[in-house]
Amino acid sequence: MDDIRNLSGTLMKRDKCLVKFMIKDYIVVYCELLASTDKCPVEFQWARTKEDALLLYLKDRLPPETRIGLQWYLKAAGIPYYDPERIIKYSHGYNVSDKEWIQLDGEEYTFKQIEDRAIRESKNLYKKMEEMMKTDI
Repeated sequence: MDDIRNLSGTLMKRDKCLVKFMIKDYIVVYCELLASTDKCPVEFQWARTKEDALLLYLKDRLPPETRIGLQWYLKAAGIPYYDPERIIKYSHGYNVSDKEWIQLDGEEYTFKQIEDRAIRESKNLYKKMEEMMKTDI
């Protein structure tokens, strides 16, 4: 994924560390599996390399760029355009359906904190979007 310039952290499932990684200047410079591949996301079981698996995984954490109304969500989140790096940093790559997320380097969140933040932020985003739509009409 050539849209993520700098991102480093740990791929988590709930509070379990799965993969430690670093992307610098668009290149995966470090990717270490901290759990067996069968405990990691499916991409790590079939991708050619663990670096490829990481990039595929991160891409899967993003909403499709063509999603209807996405520009409203991004604007409400303070992200001016579709920027994969900023989207992942904002959302921590959290997905409610699989309980996986990204613990960014320098942060010490628990899964519960990330889950609670996602609920809180969803409500805030909808309120901001409502306000923006009123002023744009």
